[in-house]
Amino acid sequence: MTSGERVLNVLMRLLHGERLTTSGMMAQYGYQSKKTGERDTAAVKVLLKDEAQYTFHSKIIGLEEKSYWVTTQSLPFEEILALLKLMMGTRALNRVEMNQIKQHLLTMLSVADQQRMNNLILAGVNGYLPATTKEPLLSKIRLLTDYIQNQTTINFAYQGDSVDDPVMVTGVPMNLTFEDTDFYVLVQSVGQKQVLRYRLNRFENISVS
Repeated sequence: MTSGERVLNVLMRLLHGERLTTSGMMAQYGYQSKKTGERDTAAVKVLLKDEAQYTFHSKIIGLEEKSYWVTTQSLPFEEILALLKLMMGTRALNRVEMNQIKQHLLTMLSVADQQRMNNLILAGVNGYLPATTKEPLLSKIRLLTDYIQNQTTINFAYQGDSVDDPVMVTGVPMNLTFEDTDFYVLVQSVGQKQVLRYRLNRFENISVS
């Protein structure tokens, strides 16, 4: 691997979210000295210098050890703040998934802006309580959006407002909507023109018909 190829490889790994260390790079690229790794990361820093959406970071983590990573600011600070406030205000997700999305959005900011953001949302994060459910919803959202796009007929058990056993439903999911504190799926039942609305967190045992 030439020096240019090595620098490009380091760059791509950093852009994909990896954190690289001096010792790790020495082992992976066969550097003869740590200075070679420092030259490669310095070259990456120069390549990213004029790219406003990327910020190159390095941190001393030992006597002769450094860590390197790149953050991407693909959304402005104020837009990320607005999204986080909206997410916490709806209280539609459980705490784990709320924190998962929060962390993903924070990685789009520089380290300094992450600290600013954490200060601005601290009260909302600490006081966060899901409105209606503690079960995960993101995996269901991913699954059902695939079915919506592909117009797939599915079967699912649905728990209504009563304490009776769930009813089995077969239909084609048409759209995903949000109202108040809940996600809903619009489903057209097989053999009928009527489209009914079902609350996402009450879906169970989803399968392709």
